[in-house]
Amino acid sequence: MTHGPPETRRPALRRTLDRSALLFEAEVLDQLVTREPENVAYLAALGQVCSKLKHHARGLVVDRRLVTVKPDDPTFRYNLACSLVLTGDLDGACAELLRAIDLGYRDFDHLMVDEDLLELRGDPRFGIVEDRIAEVGV
Repeated sequence: MTHGPPETRRPALRRTLDRSALLFEAEVLDQLVTREPENVAYLAALGQVCSKLKHHARGLVVDRRLVTVKPDDPTFRYNLACSLVLTGDLDGACAELLRAIDLGYRDFDHLMVDEDLLELRGDPRFGIVEDRIAEVGV
């Protein structure tokens, strides 16, 4: 028994297949990270997969590890800020965004539209981030 014409079933099938592929990728990356816990490439890839799967708590763990391994990387600090927002820690997110900017993060156009930061941008604490952006003058 089929349900609906093929053109209406394809998007749902595609989403299911995409999600299955991401879950498989996450499992493989978890195993690789277990073997090489400080491998930045594996950790970064796992963080991206967690983000795509909306596994925010797991992504936060990964982002914290990345910052432990590469504490001066502004992009990893930015990603940690995003994970902190998505898990409800706006104070921590604000602090990490400020640290990312201090370390050289300059993609402010992206910062201002990134869906992960939506909750923080609607919070008065974001004014501190905007002030820092104005200070660096980019």
